[in-house]
Amino acid sequence: MNKEPTTETTLAVLIVGAGPTGLTLACELARRGVSLRLIEAVPGPQPGSRGKNIQPRTLEVFDDLGIVDRVMANGRMAMPMRSTAPDGTMKEIVTETLGDRPDVPYSATLITPEWRVEESLRLRLTELGGTVEFGTTFGSFNQSDESVTASVVKDGAIEITHARWLVGCDGGHSIVRKQTGISFEGETRDEIRMIVGDVEVDGLDRDAWHLLSHNEGVFALCPLPSTNVFQFQAG
Repeated sequence: MNKEPTTETTLAVLIVGAGPTGLTLACELARRGVSLRLIEAVPGPQPGSRGKNIQPRTLEVFDDLGIVDRVMANGRMAMPMRSTAPDGTMKEIVTETLGDRPDVPYSATLITPEWRVEESLRLRLTELGGTVEFGTTFGSFNQSDESVTASVVKDGAIEITHARWLVGCDGGHSIVRKQTGISFEGETRDEIRMIVGDVEVDGLDRDAWHLLSHNEGVFALCPLPSTNVFQFQAG
């Protein structure tokens, strides 16, 4: 049996996906008084971190948005790297910075957990009167010259949203992108795989990003500031 629509809403922008991209867009629109709806299929905030590097230019954007202090409070600038060879030889690698330049307010990359960035963005969105609708799945849409009519599923019921713009911020497997027929340039290299995870490690200092070489390759353990875990990466 088909579910009948229960509610209809009309707004300027419907954003699908509440990761860093969708949250940043929502904050930028909300502070300009643009009506929006931000939906996310997962039931709640993501607990882990796939990304951890914030570039200097991104910090400038966060400064303008009013969250840079929150983000930097949970991160570390210019974290050094410590490389350990198979024979145990260690080498310290100093992270490059852009130096003391008046036109570059943030001179180095910030290491911080991705979920901390999302946390700061959600808080800012709340301050601006917005919210994230977790557990809300994008269904399909019809488009005219002037607007988009989209169906979403929330709490088991279909809802219809009329919006001037539909924005897909739902990642590499984007439902919005696929339904619009927009190609995803590039190729899948099946022979290349990487394991990424947040792990607890005993007996390893947290003052550097550790790169450990072995006979079959390299794996890395990066301490995630404001947490008690490391991000593990290996081929």
